[in-house]
Amino acid sequence: MATIRFNDAALGKKSWVANTWNRVTDLFGHTTSISKCVGFCTARQESELGKLQQDVYDLCTYALQDLLPKAGAYQQALMDTVLQASTVYSPEEAQLVFDEGNATIEIIKSHIRIIRYNIELIQEACDKAESVSDAQTRIVVYNHSVMPLVETLRTNIRQLEQLILFA
Repeated sequence: MATIRFNDAALGKKSWVANTWNRVTDLFGHTTSISKCVGFCTARQESELGKLQQDVYDLCTYALQDLLPKAGAYQQALMDTVLQASTVYSPEEAQLVFDEGNATIEIIKSHIRIIRYNIELIQEACDKAESVSDAQTRIVVYNHSVMPLVETLRTNIRQLEQLILFA
């Protein structure tokens, strides 16, 4: 009985996989074509890559077209409240509303700045990943350079959402 062990780290190159598969089929007499296996792997990798790209696109689109406009509107409402505080409240209460409102406005402003900066970094990382021609390598580049930035963006989006949507 023959035992063949494959090291996952060594299976990176298609040519090596093809040569190994041909040797295995020669040993055991199977005639399955390696091109079908490689085509299936490539299609699966392209599908996985497409899902990653769509997730990144959806998140950036949500941030730019939905969340940031809502944050701007909320910021404007806070500014209006702060400006009108002196006409409604006593001077001490107006100062408290003014200080709290300005602090919240600055926090929202910093989150907006961070989200825009993260989106720029994600776009640069996506462009860099798109320059890679091999699907397997492109997935690795996405997982190591784009996805950590996406997680940072998600964290900042959640924090901003809690400020403006649940206030």
